[in-house]
Amino acid sequence: MFGIFLLISASVFQVLFADNIPCNVDYVELEHNVQDLVDKKTASRDHEMEALKERVYKTERDIKEQDVKLKTLSETKRQLSSTSKRFVMNVGSPVGFMACVSPPNLLNLTDRHTIVFDKEITNLGGAYLNQTGVFTAPIKGLYEFHLTAMSLPGRHQYLSFVRDGVIISYLYPDAIGSTVSVETAGSQWVVELDQGSEVWIETFHAGEIHGNCYTVFSGFLLSEMI
Repeated sequence: MFGIFLLISASVFQVLFADNIPCNVDYVELEHNVQDLVDKKTASRDHEMEALKERVYKTERDIKEQDVKLKTLSETKRQLSSTSKRFVMNVGSPVGFMACVSPPNLLNLTDRHTIVFDKEITNLGGAYLNQTGVFTAPIKGLYEFHLTAMSLPGRHQYLSFVRDGVIISYLYPDAIGSTVSVETAGSQWVVELDQGSEVWIETFHAGEIHGNCYTVFSGFLLSEMI
C-alpha cells in the first residue's frame, strides 16, 4: 500500500509541476512583451510630442514674422497714403498773377524798399495787391514765382526775393560796365507757403530799376497742400 501511495504522490507531483511551469513561463513572457510595447508607445509618444513642439515653435515664429511684415506694409501704406494726399493738384479756383513796373524808372531806391509792380496783367484769385507789391497765399500750397528785372546802361540793382520777412535769394541786373546796353536778369523760385504767408521783391542796398514793364514779377499755385 505504501508503494502505491508513493507512486500516486509522484504522479500528482509531476502533473502539478507539468501544469505550473508553462504557466509561469507564459506570464513572464507576456509581462515582458507588455513592458516592451509600453516602452515603444512611450518612445513614440515622446517623439510625436517633440515633433509637435517643433511645429508649434515654427508656427509661432512664422506668425511673428508675418506680423512684422504686416506692420511694415501697414506703415509703408500709411506713408504712401500720407505722401499721395499731401499734394493735391489745384482743381478749385485758380491762383496766379503777373504784374510789371509801369513807370519808366524807379529812381533813388533805398535799402530794403519793396518793389511795387503796379500794372496787373493777370491776378486770378486776387492774391496779389498791386498797391503794395505783396502776394498773400490764399491757401497752404506749393507755389512758383518768376522775376525778370532790367537795369539801364551804367546802372545796377540788387534785388531780394522775400518770404515772410526772410530773404530767400537774390537777383542782380548789373549794367555798370556798359554805356549803351541794358542788362536783364531773371530767376524763379518754388516755395512752400502756409495760408496767409506773404512774398515780395525788395531792394538789397540802394539803386534803381528800369520800368516800362521790362521788370516783371509773376507767380501761381502749383498744388494745394493738405
